Amino acid sequence: MTSLRARLGLGLVSSLVVMIGLLWLTVGISVRILMEDQLASRLAHDAESLLGGLNIDAAGHAVLDARRIQGIYQQPYSGHFFQVDVEGEVLRSRSLWDAVLPVPRVVLGETRVDFITGPQQQALLLWTRGFRKQDRMVQLAVAEELDAMLAAMRGFRLRLAAWSLALLFLLLLIQRYIVARSLRSVSLSLIH
Repeated sequence: MTSLRARLGLGLVSSLVVMIGLLWLTVGISVRILMEDQLASRLAHDAESLLGGLNIDAAGHAVLDARRIQGIYQQPYSGHFFQVDVEGEVLRSRSLWDAVLPVPRVVLGETRVDFITGPQQQALLLWTRGFRKQDRMVQLAVAEELDAMLAAMRGFRLRLAAWSLALLFLLLLIQRYIVARSLRSVSLSLIH
């Protein structure tokens, strides 16, 4: 009976560890993708606002309406950056200070989302798209620091791992009780 109990326990432990490990991995990846998609969507909205505030003046120079620029882009190294390239004339957010974002080239209508290194070697999510405004090609790039999101993800994964281990322990206790009770019934019926 002990051998049967051990084999049942080992089989359940193995299957639960694999199942919970796959669940932990799948949920972690899914939440990260969801957070990145939400961040990219927010960057796209910021880019639309910037595009709405972009004009070509009478001298042919690109000008951004300061009222369309959110305050976070005005603070040096805030973790929120933009860079607008109008046919070689580049406008950058004050938050970049003197740095330049390594923006990939895009064509009209193309959108890219990339992970890059920022001006202070921080991880950034970069959203880039090619537009046409006042008959000029515009490449607009907006980026946000990922440190807060990555820290939140680490915390989430740790909490998920703790809950998964607690659930595993609880399921093992329940399994042990059920197997012990079932084997006791079997041994009693064998005696009679």
